[in-house]
Formats: sequence, structure tokens, C-alpha cells
Amino acid sequence: MFRQALAADTSTDMPLFRDKREAHAEEQEASPPPPGPQLLFDGPILVSWFVFYRLGQELERARRYGSYLSILVAEPQLIARERVSDAQRMAAAEAADKSARATDLVGWLDGQRIIVILPETDAASARFAASRFRDEIWMLSHVQGNQKWQISLVDDLDEIEALLDQTATDQAA
Repeated sequence: MFRQALAADTSTDMPLFRDKREAHAEEQEASPPPPGPQLLFDGPILVSWFVFYRLGQELERARRYGSYLSILVAEPQLIARERVSDAQRMAAAEAADKSARATDLVGWLDGQRIIVILPETDAASARFAASRFRDEIWMLSHVQGNQKWQISLVDDLDEIEALLDQTATDQAA
């Protein structure tokens, strides 16, 4: 008697356990993918709008707590009418990314310049970071046409804010 009732139940289309993976897979196929971290990167380093945002936060934090903040700005040294190729830009970006610490922020200041934000770093310690960056950029750019880069160190909060304002004004124009 019990076997007959069980046989009658198995004939229905309803499974004993529902597989939620199928329903979840259908939902994912129907919806577009969410914006991801790929929107924050241009090559191996951060895009400029996100760098401006984070630099503003770090400036505010340094002023509030009286902590150190230094930045490194790498700019290609160009002669008249010379342009930096995309391969040379990406080699410099890769060098900046490789030479930075995990706590540093590395990104594009504009189309040509690279910025490395060094939170909680005084000028003496930032010189070590600049030296690492200079050595790494020389090694990687040597293969890509030997582009020369000038690396500037800024550790004054007012100068950093002035650079940020000037760059934002230049990009708006």
C-alpha cells in the first residue's frame, strides 16, 4: 500500500528538492553585470577621477590628525613636439605600481603625469619611495624607447592642495 502511494507521488513533476542554482543562473543571465573595479583602473593604475577623490580624503585626514602626507609626481621629459607612446606610458604606470607599497595609491594625475600618494609618509621616507620608483621606471622604460621621467616630491599639504586645484582646473578647461 505504501509503495503504491510512493509510486503515485513520484509521477508528479515536482522534485523532492528544488535546485536553487538553476534559478540563480537564470537571474544572472537576465540582469546586466554590476559595475566592477575595472571602472577604477586605466591600465595597471587608478583613473584620475578616483585619484582626485582619494587625494582629497587623504588631505582632509592629514589636516585633521596632523599626520604626514607626501606625493610623488612623475612627468615625462619631452623635447619640442615629442609625444609619449602608449607603451611608454604603460611601462611607467607599471613601474609606479611595482614600486609602491600596499598602502600607497598610484594613479594618473592627467593624461601624461603619474601620481603616487604616500599616506602617513614624511619627506625623508618619501625619498626612499622616489628612489625605488626612479630605479623601477628606468628598468621598464629602457625597453620601451628609453623615455626619461622626472619625479617630483611634494610633502607640504598646501602645495598638494594647490596642485590638486590646478590640475582640476586644467582638466575642466
